[in-house]
Amino acid sequence: MESKPRLGTRVSIPNRLDVENRSLLREALEMQAARLFAERATAAEKKDLCHRGRQGDQLYAACEADRPNRAFLFSVQTDHMNLHLRIADGARCPVLRAAIEKEQVLVINWLCETGVKRPALAAD
Repeated sequence: MESKPRLGTRVSIPNRLDVENRSLLREALEMQAARLFAERATAAEKKDLCHRGRQGDQLYAACEADRPNRAFLFSVQTDHMNLHLRIADGARCPVLRAAIEKEQVLVINWLCETGVKRPALAAD
């Protein structure tokens, strides 16, 4: 989104450079979250994360094996996002978690709206 005084706010479609820059930011945030998770998470949280990671791998394998429907793809993306947020929660830094969540939502929205070339909404 872009906000300009006296002009308002509008939603902008990111270009390739925007996406690359957001990806770099997301990578830096998630690397820090992973480092803090390794230091601060409990043994139970680490075990849970490993379990969730294996489940995620199975979901992605199912996506590659079949032509999954949109609802299944959405559930896989949601599961993937929740995995990253679980890492951030275990890092015990709410500001870092909020930043990762914001970046995740932006990337997923971009992928859903632009990456899959979803048709625009009708004019009405």
